[in-house]
Amino acid sequence: MGKSGKRKSRCRPEESCVQGEIAALRNGQVDVLGHPMYVISVGKYLRSIEEVDNSLLEEMAETAAKHGTPVEINGHFLREYTPPSGYFQLFKMCLERGVKLSTGTDAHLPAQVGDLKDIHAALSRLRAKPIDIYSPIAIG
Repeated sequence: MGKSGKRKSRCRPEESCVQGEIAALRNGQVDVLGHPMYVISVGKYLRSIEEVDNSLLEEMAETAAKHGTPVEINGHFLREYTPPSGYFQLFKMCLERGVKLSTGTDAHLPAQVGDLKDIHAALSRLRAKPIDIYSPIAIG
C-alpha cells in the first residue's frame, strides 16, 4: 500500500488507463467510449501506447463488443498528433469484433467544425465500411 493507504497499482500508467476504460465498458452505462486511450496517447505517454499489452487492447475490444458499445475515433487527436500504430490496432480489433466506430471532429476551433478529412483517411486506412460507423439515429 502507498502512503495514502490506497493499494498501489502494479500496472504502468498506460495499462491502468486502459483497465479503467474496460471497467467503464463493463459498467454497461456507457453509450459510446469517447477518446479511447487519449490520456496515454498525448504528452509524455505518447510513445507508451505501443507498450500496452495487446491482450488489454483485445479485452477492450471484446468488452465493447459484448456490451454493444461503439468506440470513438477522434478527429482532434488525428489532426493534432501523429497517432502511434497501437491507436489504430485498437480500432482494427474493434472492427474485427463488430464494434461500430463513432466519428466526430472534436473541433476546438470554429474552422474545424465538420472537417472530417482526417477521420475519412483513418477509416480508409482501417478499411471501414459505412455499416461499421455508429449513427445515433435510425436510418431508413
